[in-house]
Parts: sequence; C-alpha cells; structure tokens
Amino acid sequence: MYSRLIEHFTDEMGCIHFGQNWDIDWHNDRHFPNEQEYFQMSSSKTGIIPRLVSKLVCTLNNVDSKKTEEFSKMIMKASLGFQLKDDIIALDSHEYAAQRGIFGEDIHEGKKTLIVIH
Repeated sequence: MYSRLIEHFTDEMGCIHFGQNWDIDWHNDRHFPNEQEYFQMSSSKTGIIPRLVSKLVCTLNNVDSKKTEEFSKMIMKASLGFQLKDDIIALDSHEYAAQRGIFGEDIHEGKKTLIVIH
C-alpha cells in the first residue's frame, strides 16, 4: 500500500508542475490555448491536489482501482467547476475584487482564462 501512495503522490506532483508550466507559458504569450488545452491545463493545476487526496483516501480504504478512477474523475470535474466559478466571480463580484485588490485579477495579469479564450 505504501508504494501505491508514493506512486499517486509522484504522478500527481508531476502533473501539477506541467499544469503550472502551461499556465506560465501562456501567460508569457508564447501560446494562445484552445478550450481543450485550457481544460487540460486547469485539470493539471487546480484539480491535482483534490484528485491526489481522493486517490490517497481511496488507497488507504482499499477501494478498487476502477472506483478510485471514477471518484478521481468526479473530483476533477468539480475542480474544473470551481475554477470556472472563480473566473466568473473575479469579473462579477465587487466584494471579491475588494478582497483581491483588483477587479478581474487573472485577466488583468494577462492569464488565459476560459473567458478570454472565448
């Protein structure tokens, strides 16, 4: 079981670094992503920690690999939903802007959000 936990951790930490790299690269205008690429980046950045936790919990509770994968996919969809909601709130909420110190923080920073892509 210990080796499986380590495997999950190392796999997901590799993914989070790829996701962060894509985000930085796009931020520096080297590439303008399409919708599919955005979802891939967001899944590899925002969703990794929750997905890792879901895999660790399933492994510790001896959940079979098929159910673990299904649960992880559900967690990834929820994480993407969170990211999209965060992007919208950043453009729609004056309270959020006051907390962050700027309206539309990600767009102001030049990040390629789904809203910018569309």
